[in-house]
Amino acid sequence: MNAKNWSIALCTSAIAIITAVSPARSETVEVTGNNVNIRSGPGTNYSVITVWNKGVQGNRIKQDGAWSYVVTGRVEGWISNAYIKPASTSGASTYEGIGRIDNARYQGSGIAEVKVNGNNATVQVSARGENIRPFSTIYYGSIYSNNGTLMRVSLNAFESTRTGTKFSTTGECQFTLNTQRVRSVTCRAAGVDHGRTVFNSL
Repeated sequence: MNAKNWSIALCTSAIAIITAVSPARSETVEVTGNNVNIRSGPGTNYSVITVWNKGVQGNRIKQDGAWSYVVTGRVEGWISNAYIKPASTSGASTYEGIGRIDNARYQGSGIAEVKVNGNNATVQVSARGENIRPFSTIYYGSIYSNNGTLMRVSLNAFESTRTGTKFSTTGECQFTLNTQRVRSVTCRAAGVDHGRTVFNSL
């Protein structure tokens, strides 16, 4: 094989590798029925993990045929596409990103979702993956600075899978955005050991 053909082959391989490892963008979906089974795999032959009801929302991070893998704050699993639809935003803007999480209780891949509704913002950072124990931190607050790509939020509440409840707190989140994607997040909630979360997109 001559040098030209080698170059073409290497470029083709590099493109294939990049395409293979590039994560799909997550999408927020909403459950449309009651008593919908959430399963450990993409099919009715897999065991039921839990049951979701109408209105539950989560991030769809991948699909397998007629099934979607959906992550919520506390639970994740496979759900039939027949029982989900794209979530309505109700006037709010939603930004999402897939990347790496650094927290005292979890380090690894995950999803960041920022919802902005008027002057209010909710920032949720959740672990992702079939074999990863569910983990998330959720920050609630008011935007006090916004230059279009960098937003700063004064916190008034915090929630996580470890606390199991939403409680009042102080602190700050700042996040950078690029169109509808979250590029980075840094949040710190006072009064909890895992209140600091850093997220960087892939």
